[in-house]
Parts: sequence; C-alpha cells; structure tokens
Amino acid sequence: MEKPYPGKAEIVANHENLIISIPPKRNIFFIGFVSAFATLYFGMSLVFMIIALFENEVPKGIVAFMLLFWLVTATITFRFLTWYLFGREVIIIDTNVVEIKKKKLLFSKPKVYDLRECRDFRAVDNPNTFGTVNTPMMSLFKSGSIGAIAFDYGMQTVKIGAGIDEAEAKHIINKYKDRFNVVN
Repeated sequence: MEKPYPGKAEIVANHENLIISIPPKRNIFFIGFVSAFATLYFGMSLVFMIIALFENEVPKGIVAFMLLFWLVTATITFRFLTWYLFGREVIIIDTNVVEIKKKKLLFSKPKVYDLRECRDFRAVDNPNTFGTVNTPMMSLFKSGSIGAIAFDYGMQTVKIGAGIDEAEAKHIINKYKDRFNVVN
C-alpha cells in the first residue's frame, strides 16, 4: 500500500505571521546536465585563455569577448546551481503584507504585497514540467509567473510555490485561511 505524500513545504504558524518555506522542484537530470556542461565549458574556456595568453596571434578583442562571455555564463550557471541545490522560496504572511523571498538565489530581492489588496488565493495546476515553456530555468527569470498558489494583486495574477503540486497548495491555502480567519 502506498503511503500518503507528506509534502515538501515547511509551515510555521506563530502569533504574528505564517511562514511557508518551499524548496524548488529539483530535476536531477537537468542539474546533472548543467553541471556536466559547465565543467566541460569552463575547462575548454580555461584552455582557450591559457593558449590565448601565450599566443601573440590571437586578437585581444576576441580574448576580451571570450572572458566577458565566460563570466556571464558562469554567473548564470552558478545562480542556477545554487538555487536548485540549496534554495528555498520563503513566503511570510502577516496581518498586513505577503512577503516572498527566494533564499540562496543570487541577485534577487524580496517582493512585498499589501495583504488588503491580495484577492482570491487559490490552488492552480503548476505546469512546471520539463519540456514546456516553464522549464526549471524559466523559474529563475520569470519570478511570480510560475507556481501552484495564485492570487490576484490589482490587475495582476501572482503565482508562488513552484516546487509544490496542487494538493499541497490547497493545504497551504487552508492553513492561511484558518490562521487569519479568512472566509471565501
């Protein structure tokens, strides 16, 4: 007999707020592929840089371009790997605000929403699957558009909780409604 799935989210309710910590959806194949690609790419770039330093025939503009390109791709790759290996999406809901932080994601800042303007918290089907537009890499760049929990903020729909599925999202929404006595 199958055991019930306990969920990934850690939920802490205290006197002032509700803290929800959700790990990202990890795709081991994707993480392994990016790691292997990065290792090969950085190794080849290092060999090119060493050759370029000792060869006078390589134009300095190409060396500068390769160095800049290597630094940008290294930053993106490091950002991806730290998020998917160590990151967590932390949602803090208190009586006034909803704050969304992405811990261990380089160059990200928390998003804060006025709770009085947040309407219609609901669970949605999370299309965060490999092979669609919403691949794991997209959640790094399209923050707020991928997730299993959605709410309306003005004329915008904000989505959070990309690492959970619809059933767990419903559980979290029920915890929120119970904690803050929300009726709808």
